[in-house]
Amino acid sequence: MSILDLKNNENKNKNEKCFNVAFLSNVFFPVTNGVVHSLHLLAKGLKRLNTDTFLITSKHPNFNEQVIRKYHVDYEVISLPSIYFKKIDYCIPNPLSIFFIDKFISNRKIDILQLNHPFFIYNISKKIKKMNKNLRKVFVFHTQYDVYHNYVNFIPYEIYNKFIWSHLNEVISSVDVVVVPSKSMISKIKDNITNKYYQKLIYISNPVDIDFINSNIDFNKVNYLKEYYKLKDKFVLGFVGRIEKEKNIETLLEFFVKNFKDYNNIVLLIVGGGSILKFLKSKYSNFENVVFTGKVPHEEVGIYYKLMDIFISLSLTEVKPLAYIEALASGIPVIAFKTIGADDLVISGYNGFLVEYSQNYQRELLKLILSLINNNELLSDLRKNALNSAKEYHYLKISEKYLDLYNELIKNY
Repeated sequence: MSILDLKNNENKNKNEKCFNVAFLSNVFFPVTNGVVHSLHLLAKGLKRLNTDTFLITSKHPNFNEQVIRKYHVDYEVISLPSIYFKKIDYCIPNPLSIFFIDKFISNRKIDILQLNHPFFIYNISKKIKKMNKNLRKVFVFHTQYDVYHNYVNFIPYEIYNKFIWSHLNEVISSVDVVVVPSKSMISKIKDNITNKYYQKLIYISNPVDIDFINSNIDFNKVNYLKEYYKLKDKFVLGFVGRIEKEKNIETLLEFFVKNFKDYNNIVLLIVGGGSILKFLKSKYSNFENVVFTGKVPHEEVGIYYKLMDIFISLSLTEVKPLAYIEALASGIPVIAFKTIGADDLVISGYNGFLVEYSQNYQRELLKLILSLINNNELLSDLRKNALNSAKEYHYLKISEKYLDLYNELIKNY
C-alpha cells in the first residue's frame, strides 16, 4: 500500500461521520504484548481517520507521562484502579471498578464499545452498555484462551476448557460483531460456539506500524550489536517476544542445542523479557551460540530484527502474532509451526516456511534451516516477499477496515 493510497483513504474517511469509539482492555503500556500494540495502532490509525477514540484500562503502576511520550499516545487513556501481578507484569481492573465506572465516563457519548478481553472486564462492558443503550459492541478475539491452562493447572483441563468456552459463548452473545484476527481461528471458534453466532464472526487482521519498524534504523547500533553479541559473519535465527511458557521457547532452545550446539557459524538470538527468562538463561548459559538480550527498548526493536537472517518461533498459542508481522515488515522471513496465527500469514516458499507440528518436525526443521543457510538466492527472494506481504497489515489500512465496520454497525442499527 503506497503512501498516496493511505492519504487518499484518510481523505475519503474524513468525509464520513465521526464516531466515538471506546476500547476496553485489561492492560496497556508499559506492558508491550501484542494486544496492547494492536490497540495502540488501531487508536492511532482511527484518530488519523477522523474518529474520536479513547481507551479504558487498568492503571499500571509504571504508567506515566514518560510512557505516554515514549509510545506517542495521542488519544485519551482512562485508567481504572487495578490489581497488579508483578511476576508477569500484568494487571486487571479492580473488581470494585464496576460500581463506579460511571464516574469515569459520565457525560460521554459512546457509539462503539470495543471489548478486547473477556472475563471481569466483560462485566464492565455490560455496565457501560446500560449507560449507553444505543452503542454497538465489538469483541476482538485476540487470544486462544483455552490453551492458557498452564496458568491455572490446579484446575482439571476438562473443567477449565468447559468454563472458558461457556464464558466466551456468553461474551459473543452480548456483542454485535466478533472480530477474529486469524482466518483459521474462525474455524476453531465455530467448533466451540452456538451455531446462531456464526454470522457474527468476521476477519480483520491485527495491524503493524511498518513505518516505525523501518524508520530511523541506526545502522551504527546494528553493527555495534553484531560485534557485542558476536554475530558478525554468523547465520542468525532470531525470536522476539515475551519470554513466557506459552511461547514454547524452551522447545525452540532444546531443538537448537540438540542440532546446532557444535555449529559455531549459527546463532540463536532470543530478544525479550519475561518471567522465565532467568531460568532459561541459567539453563542454557553454557552454549556460546545461544544469546539472550533481555527486554529491549520499544523504539529499538527494529534494530534487533536487522540482526536476524530468519525469524523462528515454535509457539502453538498465537492468533495473529505481532512479532511475525513485524519480522515480515523488517524483511525477515518467518519459520513457524503450521498453526493458527501463522497459516494465513506465512506462505511457505514465498515469505517463509511453515512446518507441520508432528513427531518428525525436528528433522524437517533442521533440513529447512540448513538449506536456507546454503541458498542465498532463495533467502534474498524470501526477504523481498516478506516486505511485500507485510504491506497488507499497515495500521492505516487495518484502521480503515475497522472504520468501515463501525459505519455498517451504526448504519444498520
